Amino acid sequence: YTALYGLNSGAIIESDVVMELPVEINLTDLEVTQEIDFDSGDDIKDLLEELEDNEQNVPEIEIRLTAINELPLGISVNMHFLDAGDVSLYSKENQLIDAPTLTDDGTILASTSSHPIILDANAIEALKTTETIQLKLSLNTPNGEFLPLLETAKVNVTLSMKVTN
Repeated sequence: YTALYGLNSGAIIESDVVMELPVEINLTDLEVTQEIDFDSGDDIKDLLEELEDNEQNVPEIEIRLTAINELPLGISVNMHFLDAGDVSLYSKENQLIDAPTLTDDGTILASTSSHPIILDANAIEALKTTETIQLKLSLNTPNGEFLPLLETAKVNVTLSMKVTN
């Protein structure tokens, strides 16, 4: 309780304070990790052995990283192929996902980006024993700005694989 001069002992003064938090955010290198089980290592190995047995060329393998970003943040993605012991066999770093456009009324126009990653011979070899594909997303406020944090904003990242011969 509060006792103030001129008021009876035990007098209480109450006041309402309204705050909206957080008002704005500024993030630098906030890292989020997502791991995806990769069950196609044996399929890749079998395919490569079959092509080799038939004296055909090694196929081109492309992983496409597609993202729909509703967060008011720029994102860079580091991708790692991990073996059963979580050791990185291959990595591809700094795949950029653009920040969406923030309109004058505070709404977000989501950005869509798609990055093809053509795997070299080392990456194809690593795929044979890859158990997990790990994505590390680093979130950053663009240009050091302070931006509103929206309740429903999200980023959706999809990986797809295409094999051509």
